[in-house]
Amino acid sequence: MRKLSRKERDRRKDRAIRASRPSARRKLARRRGKRIEAAGRARLELQILLWGNLDLIGNPIHTRQQLAAFESIVIPKPLAPPLRLFVDMSSVESLDPSAALYLVAQSNRLSETGKVNVRGNFPRARQAFQLLGDVGFHKVMRTRSATPPRRSPDPVMEILKGSTIGKLDPETTWKKLHAFLKAQLSGDQADAVYNALGECIENVKQHAFAARHHGAWYALAIKPDEASPARAIVLDIGQGISASVRKPRFETMMQKVVAAIISAVKLAFPDEELTEKEAQELLAKIRSDDWTCVYLASLGLRTQVPEKKRGTGLVGLRASILELDSPGALHVLSGSAAVTWRRAGPDPKQEILPPLRGTMVCLEFDATFGMTGPLKI
Repeated sequence: MRKLSRKERDRRKDRAIRASRPSARRKLARRRGKRIEAAGRARLELQILLWGNLDLIGNPIHTRQQLAAFESIVIPKPLAPPLRLFVDMSSVESLDPSAALYLVAQSNRLSETGKVNVRGNFPRARQAFQLLGDVGFHKVMRTRSATPPRRSPDPVMEILKGSTIGKLDPETTWKKLHAFLKAQLSGDQADAVYNALGECIENVKQHAFAARHHGAWYALAIKPDEASPARAIVLDIGQGISASVRKPRFETMMQKVVAAIISAVKLAFPDEELTEKEAQELLAKIRSDDWTCVYLASLGLRTQVPEKKRGTGLVGLRASILELDSPGALHVLSGSAAVTWRRAGPDPKQEILPPLRGTMVCLEFDATFGMTGPLKI
């Protein structure tokens, strides 16, 4: 071991004395803390860009492709620093209530993990800006905007949120929703829709999430303006209809057959790849199960149980729409499927769309049917 000179010993002694002083220790820790924090922010900051016309019903492919970005976010591990997520909506030109509700649900899902800080800005377009203000979106997402949107003088109903582990109390939870429906429909029709929506919430509480897991459900009743249809929406960010309803054996067997065919092709022809068209056809066969499940569930062929009063939510809503005296629609979105029923309209056609997490049930009423003015709450 090399012997230190007197000069080096004095230098080390002076350094040790300076480091032992409280002010020096605090300054060093503060400097190191700032460096670590700055590095963590740079490493764990993501941005989601939304743009154009966001409409899950009228423009589903464009909207689903953008909203799928929320599903690609990986939640940081418990000991990792929080993730900073910025949602840029400045280029959104228009927004429908179903897409707004989905944004709220996804923002809440990420924020409630405690590991994602969701921030963002609001659209510059007036319609989208005001809609987010009416539904209270600024309450679930912090914004850099100095002036978040204010609610309209005659506001539409705000978003209702509940947990799948809590009891559903119609007198408190559904009172405003019932009043909203009565403003749009006749008394008997409003009661029928009201009961069917309650059954949908019960289905969410029992089937939307896997066993021993719980989640949140959301409901939104909204009448944006006199020219737009009134909508009542129920949404959950769960496993979807196809994963929760009972499936016939032949569908499960067909999925296994398609998977076996793909494996056999790769094994028999290792040097050849499936053409893009062939791969899309096989993928459509696998994913078409979502559409089949949603279609049959809306007819009551997947969800009904021996008890006549159970599993009839979608059936009741479909019957209510078909019996209306004015145009209306029932939209059921789950997985890669979207099924729409309209009065005096054609039967739904199969269409494979980008996957959507959870299930959305949207009841739509004609813009001029039964309106008595904006609902005041």
